Amino acid sequence: NTIPIILLSAKAQSSDIQAGLSVADEYITKPFEPLELLERVATVIAERRGAGRAAASRPSATGEPA
Repeated sequence: NTIPIILLSAKAQSSDIQAGLSVADEYITKPFEPLELLERVATVIAERRGAGRAAASRPSATGEPA
């Protein structure tokens, strides 16, 4: 498992955002609403949980569940 990363930055140019998203799951620019941060955290957690379930239900190369 990897740790989800959410970047919170004052840099708001599209090149900064693209660079940030190349290494993080989410990128939020300042100023931000606390509710937005909570929503992004919830989204990243839900995506990770969904990806974990999907990987666990996929058969491995041997045909056995992972």
